[in-house]
Parts: sequence; structure tokens; C-alpha cells
Amino acid sequence: MTSTAVDLVNKAQTLISMPDTFLSVQQLMESSTSTIIDFSNVVQLDPALSARLLRIANSSFFGFPTSIETTERALNLMGIAQLHDLVLASSVIQAASKLPITVLNKMDFWRDSIHCAVLCRMIAQKINILESGRLFVAGLLHQLGYLIICAEEPEKAAYILDKCKNDMTPRHLIEQEILGFDYAQVGVELMKQWELPVLFQETTEFQINPKIAPQFKLEATIVHLAQQIVQQINDEKKGNEQALNISPTSLDLLSLDAEQIESIKQDSKEALVESMRLLLTN
Repeated sequence: MTSTAVDLVNKAQTLISMPDTFLSVQQLMESSTSTIIDFSNVVQLDPALSARLLRIANSSFFGFPTSIETTERALNLMGIAQLHDLVLASSVIQAASKLPITVLNKMDFWRDSIHCAVLCRMIAQKINILESGRLFVAGLLHQLGYLIICAEEPEKAAYILDKCKNDMTPRHLIEQEILGFDYAQVGVELMKQWELPVLFQETTEFQINPKIAPQFKLEATIVHLAQQIVQQINDEKKGNEQALNISPTSLDLLSLDAEQIESIKQDSKEALVESMRLLLTN
């Protein structure tokens, strides 16, 4: 019987592992002698990743003024940190595809995750955070722990989902009641085992209650707001009008008002279509 989030992640490790390309990029990141050519050579060993990288480099995601035709040129323009995050995003989607999940629609899951990512990036840009691409990845990864729960505890996950719909109770509270932990705790434990950057660990761990985040409070608040907007959009599709469940303190931290949030929300719907094409098309 699974007793902790760590136990659940340890069980899942037999099913989910990061691709060799990402592990190679991580090793190059840790070396002080790595060059752009080294990174380019690693990416080129994975044709699907190389094609996706060029597709993203030539999209409005970066908005470079000229066509980018080689991975080396793309890396020179976007930088190694951006490469790391794009390879991470692609690798997580690839790794998660191996999980046997029947209790939820994977396409719906990735649509919501990518929409959260788009919103995180747009919010970060709106409040002038320079590394908005990192927030995109933070949003993409925020519900990774939920996939692990669905794969390893499908019966409990189905029960939690039904109870959530019937009781109108936030899912993480029911997860804590039934499992003893929630999806955010599972997600951060997986990230620790994958040795992902602390930014991603903390935004995942504290997305539910960002005000207690020790180091990346602003970033965790962005993920929290983006997640709430996605939930609001999904509720509206079902005919349920719901106000955003976010505290005035969080809004003050972001320096955003209701009108600005609504504008970001509407603009994100168009950006979502392109981001899904870039990340989910092989």
C-alpha cells in the first residue's frame, strides 16, 4: 500500500523516465567547458526534438526576424537556458506518454497544462519578468503529480474525481483526505528525483498556497493564478460562472487588476492553439 508521495513516485519510476537527450543536456549544463556545438550535436541525435526545436524557434514564441534553419543557429539566438527548458518540456511530455492512464483524457490534460503554461508566460511578460519562458515550463509541469496518481492509483483517482464533481470540493483536498498527500506533493517529489531546477520544484510544491513559498513566491503565485484561470475557462464551457479563487494579496503581488487578467485570459486562447501544435506535433 502506498503511504507517502515519495512511495508513489518510487513506484512510478519503473514506468516513467526521462529520455537520454535530456540527461545529456543536463550533463552538458553541469560542465564548464560545454559549447553551443556540443549542445547542438546532442539535439541533432534526436530528429523529432531537433525538428520541434526549429519549429519553436521559427514561431511567434520567440518572434525572431529571420528564418532559423539550423539547431546551432537556434541555440545561438535563444541561449542554453532556453534550450534546457524546451528540451525539458518536450521530454516530460514524451516520458509521461508511457504512463498507462485510463481515468482521464490525456489530450484534455495536456491542453489544460499547456494552457496554464501559456498563461504563465503571458502573465510573466505582463509584469516584466525577463525569463518568461521558464514560467511557461513551470505552468506546463504543474500537474505532473496528478498523472502519477492516475497511473499508480487509478481506482482511488477515479473515486477522487467523482467526489470532486459531486461535492464541488477542490481536488487537492480530497486527495489529501483519501491518499494522505496531494498532486503537488507528488509532482515535487518526482522533480527532486529528476534533479530539476529549484524554481520548478517550488512553483509545483507551493502552487496551491503560494504565499508560503520560501524563495519563488512571485513565480508560484503566477502558476496559481494561471491554474485558476484555466479552471474558470473550463467551468464557463460547462455553463458555470465562477469567480477566480485568488486572494487580493496575490493580485497585489502581481500588480494586476481584473481588466488586465481578463485581457490575458482572452489572448491566451489563441496562443494555446499554436503552443499545442508546437509541443504535441511530432
